[in-house]
Amino acid sequence: MAYRWDAPAGEYGVLYLGSDVYCAFMESIGRGALKTRLVPRVQVQQRGVSQIRATRPLRLIDMVSSAGLARIGAEASLSAGSAYKNSQRWSKALRDHHSKPDGIYYRSRHDPPLTACVLYDHCASVVEVLGPVVRWVADPVLLAKILDHYDFALG
Repeated sequence: MAYRWDAPAGEYGVLYLGSDVYCAFMESIGRGALKTRLVPRVQVQQRGVSQIRATRPLRLIDMVSSAGLARIGAEASLSAGSAYKNSQRWSKALRDHHSKPDGIYYRSRHDPPLTACVLYDHCASVVEVLGPVVRWVADPVLLAKILDHYDFALG
């Protein structure tokens, strides 16, 4: 599988979420622009952002606080490193734990002050999308703020 917290052999699905629109942008589109500083126009046209709400409190593994990492015997490199094989094994072990966590709360690799979470597929029924997907191009003012913030340009 392709991403950090994905199932190692594709045996379950995950949903990646950013804590705000900047995090969502960086985690989905911006990370590909870090070297070139160019965000492909086609990605901005095709992708968007949605707000979600959980219908019950979610049980997330805390990888943001040092205490949370220490409690599970992990270190920050799980969400900061570029090798995904180890984090995918952790994801599976955490998902399979008898406590049945709903996902993982972690720091954004590309903008560490921001946080993100990944939800495991077994909690899909408790997640609601609030309103339609808003395409990045539908809000040019917000898109310009995000591009300026990260010193990106449309390519």
